Order: sequence, then C-alpha cells, then structure tokens
Amino acid sequence: MQLKRGVLILVFSTVAMFALATIGYFGHHYKFSAVTILYFLLTLYFLGKTATLQEKVWVIFLILLPPAVLYLPLHLMSFEGTKQSVPSSAAHLIGIGSGTLVNISGKSLKVGLVTLILFLCIWTTSKGYDLWLNKLSFGTYTGSVSEQLPQFSLSDSEGNVITSNNFNEKLIVLDFWTTSCGICFKKFPVLQEKAKPYKNHSKVEFYAVNIPVARDTLGQGQRTIESLGYSFSNLFASGEDVAKAFGVRFYPTVLILKNGNEIVYRGSIEGIDDEIDDYLDL
Repeated sequence: MQLKRGVLILVFSTVAMFALATIGYFGHHYKFSAVTILYFLLTLYFLGKTATLQEKVWVIFLILLPPAVLYLPLHLMSFEGTKQSVPSSAAHLIGIGSGTLVNISGKSLKVGLVTLILFLCIWTTSKGYDLWLNKLSFGTYTGSVSEQLPQFSLSDSEGNVITSNNFNEKLIVLDFWTTSCGICFKKFPVLQEKAKPYKNHSKVEFYAVNIPVARDTLGQGQRTIESLGYSFSNLFASGEDVAKAFGVRFYPTVLILKNGNEIVYRGSIEGIDDEIDDYLDL
C-alpha cells in the first residue's frame, strides 16, 4: 500500500473519531449510530480502492488504529467508570466489521447486511441503549423485577407515618430523589405528567420520595418540593437507611410497588406505563 494512502486513512479515521466524540455530549444513543454508519462508509470506501488481501488487511488495521489507541486503554484503566460508553466505543468495530463484510460479500448479501446495519442503528438509538443504561443503573434491562418489599417507614407532608400497610391492594409509584440531584428536578415534570391521569384513581398512586443528604437542613426536602408547586404527593425519609432498604443506589430511581408486598419495577420514570397497564388489566 502506498505511504500516502496509508497516512490519508489514518488522518480520516482520527478526524472522524474526534468529530464523532462530540456527539457523545448529546447522548451515546446518537453517537452509536453516527459512529457505526460513518466507519462503515469509511471502511467501504477505502476497501473499494484495494486490489489484494494484504492491502485490505492494512486498510482495516489503519482505520481501526486510532479508536483502538484511544478507547481500549480508557476502558481497560477505568471500566467501571466508562461502562455507559462501551457500546458507542464498540460501534467503531461494528462499523469497520460490517463495512468489511459488505466489501467481500456478493450483491444479494450486501443488501441484507446494509439493511441489518441500519436496523441495528435505529433500534439501538431508539431503545437498545436505554436498555443498556437501565441495566447499569438498576440491574435490569427492562425494569421489570420481582423483589420482596422491605420494611420501611416514611412520612407524608402532614407528618403521618406511612408503611407498606398503606399500600395494600394498590399499585404505588415511588420516585426517589435528593436535593443534590439535578436530574431529579429535570424529571419532575415527567412525573407530573405521568401522575396526572391517576390523580383520583383508587388503585394507582404516585409519590416523590425525598431522601435527605448530609448537607440538608431539617425539613429542607419538604420545603424544596413544596416551593416547586407540583401536584403529585410527597413522602419523606428520615435518613438514607430507607434508600438502602429499597436498594436505591442512584437518583432518580423509580420503583413500582404492587399490593404492598412486592417491587415489580426498578428503573426510570419513562418506563412505567406497561407495569401500570398490566396491573389495571388484571
């Protein structure tokens, strides 16, 4: 392979890699598809300029080299901290691999492979990446769980003690939040919209559950949420022990409790509709 072409491939791959990295700020959902498609096209283009197997191997190596040098050490050194971006990093390999397969495949197979890649990108951006993030945050891809409800004690806005006995024969949506969680406040409008149709429903109830953090003053959670003027109901914990009992590690975390004895959902507020519909259809 000519040195000039090899340098050109490295430059294109490096520039594409850093340009695509900025898309990650808008969400790895979009970065996955952008990386897959661009590296697919990049690989397909440069492989189309080759004539021998040796040249093809060098093209694939040179395209893969920049993302491998950047992302492989990053994930090896801090895998726990970079888990959420693993699929969008792997998209470089998916794009290069699929471009290679299309290059060496027959005409009829090319159409099927291209269709498959487009489907993978659409599915991952619209749903697949959310499943991955849900697994990392909540331990379940879909949110559906079957866990025994722990013993707990919460207080409502009037100071009344609330336990599992108050939730018998009902479906309860609990949105756990803290005053230090900016995302929690951004999600409150979604909670408000989800709760609105069930405001006077006898079987479905929604609550925002405040977990105090060390810097909170006495009653800060209640004052904060009341100042925002939302109509959903609120519950307040006396300490972090409640969150630990429920297995809540991240905020916001939404749980759905069924009949006062089972946790049937653990995830984000956006994914609760199916659990509610299933319960009401019983």
